[in-house]
Amino acid sequence: MKETALLAFSIGVLLLWMTPAEAVATTCDSYFSYSEEVQLAYVTGMSDAALFDSAKEKSQQPKARQEGKTGRTPGWLVDCIGGKKTNADLKAIFDKYLRANPEKASLECVMIFYPAMVDACSRKN
Repeated sequence: MKETALLAFSIGVLLLWMTPAEAVATTCDSYFSYSEEVQLAYVTGMSDAALFDSAKEKSQQPKARQEGKTGRTPGWLVDCIGGKKTNADLKAIFDKYLRANPEKASLECVMIFYPAMVDACSRKN
């Protein structure tokens, strides 16, 4: 387990080191000023992190039920978009959400990705 955590941390540090400085803490108002490639890379990173967390949450579902820690369905994001949407699809969903919610432009994009997916997934059901 420690080796897996160390490997994940090392990969994260490497990816952060390779990430353009402007993409590390991007506010939504500056997001659209980047090239399509940088935007796609940024959304890919956010979706990877969110899906990893969702998958981890889903794998711990029985334990959460046992401890009485149930709210939204664990792993809902994996169920909604995991393996069903491409990164380009997720970028389109995210872009549409940003355009529909201009009041959130001053926030960091990482804070908006999750609500954008909640919105997209709830409309789907």
